[in-house]
Amino acid sequence: MLSKLPEAFATTTTTTTTTAKNKTTNRKTAATTAYLIGNTKHLWPIFLRWLHKENRTKHQELVHGDNGIDNDHTDGERILIEDPLDTYEQSAILDVVERVCACPPKDGSKLEDSSSSSSDTNRMLYWSSDLDPARMVSMARIASCTGFSYLDPHTHLSVHPTFGTWHSYRAVLLLPEEFESSVLPPPPPTVLPNPLSPLDRRAAQDAFDTALDTSMKNRNKSKTKMTALATSGKTRGETATSATTTTTSREEPSGIGKEARSELSEELGRGNYKNDGQEANSNLRKLKVATAWIFLRDAISIGRETYRFDENQLWYHYTKDSRYLSNGIQNISLENGS
Repeated sequence: MLSKLPEAFATTTTTTTTTAKNKTTNRKTAATTAYLIGNTKHLWPIFLRWLHKENRTKHQELVHGDNGIDNDHTDGERILIEDPLDTYEQSAILDVVERVCACPPKDGSKLEDSSSSSSDTNRMLYWSSDLDPARMVSMARIASCTGFSYLDPHTHLSVHPTFGTWHSYRAVLLLPEEFESSVLPPPPPTVLPNPLSPLDRRAAQDAFDTALDTSMKNRNKSKTKMTALATSGKTRGETATSATTTTTSREEPSGIGKEARSELSEELGRGNYKNDGQEANSNLRKLKVATAWIFLRDAISIGRETYRFDENQLWYHYTKDSRYLSNGIQNISLENGS
């Protein structure tokens, strides 16, 4: 899914060249054009095939290493690649951009992403998974102000007129262009009107309120547990661990308050859900939180029947639990008869 954003980053410079013989002036304007890169549900099987191949290679390296078989890594289903979806999307996007980019770097070096120290800021990639405050970009707001999707102010969901909520934003690519100054700039994009029906709006608002309430209750219970553990001197490393996850469609959850943003980024965790009794209640609460936010996404009917994510894709998106990756790989293998 690639969308050209004609006015997203409207930075322009004008260069004037004068030819003495003909007394003519050639004025050219350099501008930066932005492209929003994303995906629908069709990314999932492609990603899983890549993950299966890469993960199998990792296991083989461990088994046939210099020290012989590593008994700690004989489980061939365990995912050994850290942040595999982000790893895949970034490598795939960089590969395509480097191969088809019509404006390669002048020095012949590879196109840099936004985390590099390259001085050429016209050719940049900003990742939705990059949480560095200096490089964070609101993909949902870019999509909204350029007319690609509608950013609902109540639920903070990005709603596409065809895909509904069932799409994700991965990166914004900036490329330089040069054109004659006499050429008129493109007209401003038309902002997409609200595509939600009254029924969808009510259902989504109710689902959002429920999801936020569920998250807040989970947060309060977690704080109570942490306080009790700290007081008794039994705080363990794993109970204090928190990690980040993405919001629906990678949208920026600004406008819903500091506590709500904290819920979206912390309470779902990284999905290392254990089944022992000590962790059972905590895991159940986290699954309830994930379920509530999934219900929110499901509340909007646009695109739901055709473009809704695969169950494993959906649950991995909200929990980052590697079990859903393993389940997805197994399903792909069964479909292929392998």
